[in-house]
Amino acid sequence: MSESVLPLTTIGNTTPRIDAIERVTGQAKYTNDIKLPGMLYARVLRSPHPHARILSIDTCEASGLPGVQAVITHETAHVVWGAGSVSGGRQYNEAVKERTLHRRYIFNNPVRCVGEPVAAVAATDRHTAEQALALIRVEYEVLPFVLEPEAALADEAPRIWPEGNLCPDIDNRFEPVVFDLGDIEAGFAEADRVFEQRYETGFIHNAQLEIRCALAHWQGDTLTLYTPTQGIANCRHDMARDLGLEDHQVRVVCSYMGGGFGNKNQNQDADLIAATLSRHTNAPVMLEYARREDWLGVHGRWPTVQT
Repeated sequence: MSESVLPLTTIGNTTPRIDAIERVTGQAKYTNDIKLPGMLYARVLRSPHPHARILSIDTCEASGLPGVQAVITHETAHVVWGAGSVSGGRQYNEAVKERTLHRRYIFNNPVRCVGEPVAAVAATDRHTAEQALALIRVEYEVLPFVLEPEAALADEAPRIWPEGNLCPDIDNRFEPVVFDLGDIEAGFAEADRVFEQRYETGFIHNAQLEIRCALAHWQGDTLTLYTPTQGIANCRHDMARDLGLEDHQVRVVCSYMGGGFGNKNQNQDADLIAATLSRHTNAPVMLEYARREDWLGVHGRWPTVQT
């Protein structure tokens, strides 16, 4: 090695995190630490059934509880949740609209999983919001359901979507997604031996320390959203699309995040529910999930079956 080459100062040396002191001393402010004047607290009522049609929702008693500022359901909040496969929102083109018989919303009817949001409440404090949830009366028609992916593809399987049980592709077509690389049959024919095996992977949930929460605050037609997200630009664009806004009308703030592991790259239904309640009440709204809700209401990595 040439004597003129200086020792490396970064590679091969310990580099402390620039925010390490703030994190370990408790000075770092996470989303749930933020408080705004006049802030309301939100809670979500969730489906106890894996598949059911909502026949009626009575929110009168909950709405009349002192301290309750808003109660929203699928009847009063028609907001598309476009993140993931079931797309929607302002940038839909007409060709995709024609192919789409159904979209996913923040509140759906029928519900399609245990824990799917049915209603949300905003109140002056956490306890009042939770008390209001207990006063909401929901009448369900329980529908058949299926749990295993291969069983869901059978002709007689209960249909989760009107189009069937296949997940839509990026163009919202309910068709199998097929990728071919090379001549598979020729490769098998030329091989000395062919080994075949069935493999299954289980459902995995990302157990990040920071559970879901979102604080939404409208100022006119501009939304500020405080949320733990790995993808600030993605979340901002998703929120604007689903709320029918331009990107510049949405500001997403995440100073610190307590773990993400891949499933915080887009907007969550919690973000949209908080924003919708904030718009209904004309006040900042904080929606916090309990740990059980974080497991029930947020998906991780789906189970798979492969050969």
